[in-house]
Amino acid sequence: MITQETIGKILDEADIVDVIADFLPLKKRGANFLGNCPFHDEKTDSFTVSKQKGIYKCFGCGAAGNAVKFVMEYSQMNYPEALKYLAEKYKIEVEETEQTSEEKEKRAETDSLQIVNNFANDHFKENLFKSEEGQTIGMAYFKERGLRENTIERFELGYSIDKMDYFTKIAVGKQYDLEYLKTLGLTSKNGYDFYRGRVIFPIHSVNGKVIGFGARTLKKDKKTAKYFNSPENPIYSKGKVLYGLYQAKKSIAKEDECFLVEGYTDVISMSQAGIENVVASSGTALTEGQIRLIKRFTSNITMLYDGDAAGMKAAFRGIDLILAQDMNVKVVQLPDGEDPDSFAQAKGAEGFRAFITDEKKDFITFKTSVLLEEAANDPIKKTEVIRDIVKSISQIPDTIKRSLYIKDCSSLLDIEERILVNETNKMVSGKVANTVKISSFEKKQMDDINYIPPEALEQAAQAEMGGMASPSAATNGAKKQEGDVIRVMLEFGTFIIDEEENQTVAEYALSELEDIKFDIPIYQKIFDIYKDRMKQKQIPTLDEFTSHEDADIQRTVIDLTMTNHHLSDNWFEMHEMVIPSREENFDQDIYVSIGTLQLKKIDKMIKETQTKLKNTKDDKEMMTLLKKQMSLSKHKKHINDFLGSVIR
Repeated sequence: MITQETIGKILDEADIVDVIADFLPLKKRGANFLGNCPFHDEKTDSFTVSKQKGIYKCFGCGAAGNAVKFVMEYSQMNYPEALKYLAEKYKIEVEETEQTSEEKEKRAETDSLQIVNNFANDHFKENLFKSEEGQTIGMAYFKERGLRENTIERFELGYSIDKMDYFTKIAVGKQYDLEYLKTLGLTSKNGYDFYRGRVIFPIHSVNGKVIGFGARTLKKDKKTAKYFNSPENPIYSKGKVLYGLYQAKKSIAKEDECFLVEGYTDVISMSQAGIENVVASSGTALTEGQIRLIKRFTSNITMLYDGDAAGMKAAFRGIDLILAQDMNVKVVQLPDGEDPDSFAQAKGAEGFRAFITDEKKDFITFKTSVLLEEAANDPIKKTEVIRDIVKSISQIPDTIKRSLYIKDCSSLLDIEERILVNETNKMVSGKVANTVKISSFEKKQMDDINYIPPEALEQAAQAEMGGMASPSAATNGAKKQEGDVIRVMLEFGTFIIDEEENQTVAEYALSELEDIKFDIPIYQKIFDIYKDRMKQKQIPTLDEFTSHEDADIQRTVIDLTMTNHHLSDNWFEMHEMVIPSREENFDQDIYVSIGTLQLKKIDKMIKETQTKLKNTKDDKEMMTLLKKQMSLSKHKKHINDFLGSVIR
């Protein structure tokens, strides 16, 4: 584990503008820098980088973080990998804490397995390009499939010589451990080459490491398995990997769509044809882990499957898993006898894209049409079809999406919407009942998706007539006022607000807010962390929160301290007036934000006291409440007078 001291050095040295400029162009705008967001497709600059604060935020898609987070998201590295990347960039020596013997052993094993895989990958590539057998058999096969040499190099394809122990002897001769070769599936238990006489498709992690292999036989013997794949091992778990994702991830993010196919050659041929946002489940059933991998780059999946029955059933199995992850799924059924590989070669990028656009169907339309055709006019089979489709709809977490699909399904199946609503809600409530106890009110909502409780209608009507503030309006008000206080504490905590007392903004804020509780839980959480740090005689810095391990805290702080409004560098020349910066106005900022929040809390207490006065009949309690009311009103006037003198 990297030491906190090293992490601190990296965070101190990393210039966020310098880091991001390595990946995309930025232009200066006022105090900040702007660019096109790399995490979604856009034509106008909404990606804002603050050099001073060391953070970025996209006001289009909401992506935000510090230099480490950017490297993690853009390059799909984990936290330690991103830290090491920045350490190397800024020539910082990485110190790591002492590991337990078990941790050292596990780390040594995974490092060794990775080294063996790297050697094997280089060996297979060399065989393909430099050996006579590789050229006449392996390369001939790839060329016959229409693959160009630059495509073969991009996907690092290879070939394994057709001799019993050719690879194993070379590997052992170079001091690679035989047990590691067996663990990785490169060598059989009997010491023979596992992939001999096959073309090799290396499987990369999302970061580009070779973690496994797929190998296709070129023999016509029907008894010989067409594909061999790496077994599960400490560095390869087939349910957590997608073939081609390493090569496709940037295109998927840019296009905001991922095409999902079945095989290695489907991915490679489509990519060569110019459709690069494509991955494969590598011949295995789609898993939740694979879907979550795609979701890191897009929420839109289009499944491309062969026109045969097996292909369609494979699509059905994956659809429910995708829907359960709250993703959007479309399906394209290719013509009979075609697969993505052959179709891409026949049509080319333009023709293939046109076909996809024309034939792309929503999952409900696709599944309904296929299953109804099978059911024909059999009422029992049609009932099964309806239940099957309703089961898919019930997987969708979003209630609005569910209701829209129910409407479509009602029209396609010629069945009353109400019936579908009830069936869907039974399945949804069944899933919920497995995890939580459903209240009678929630059950009523499930029974009728259009039901609105009377108290909600009454509140909405009163709010519209001005009789009361709506709950959302009250929450938004508290969020703004409390957020302003947190913002100024984080931005200006170290600034001196009272030079005579040498009092910092942090000290002033805590003295004024000692008895105040925040209505917004995440703000209370940040405030509590701030107080704890102050007890240690340390004023927390903005960096500590923008790089906090809690993602909610990190995101909240960035949202509070970043703005998409930029003052032109030519403002003075244009208008002959100077606008003071936030730093120059920090004292007014802190006084107004804290004072406004205090007034809000006092108003709430005054209303509560008034309610108690109306309901009490006890003279003693009434006198106590009246004194409290007078004290609160006096305090409110004092704050108002103070704010009036500040804002002048």
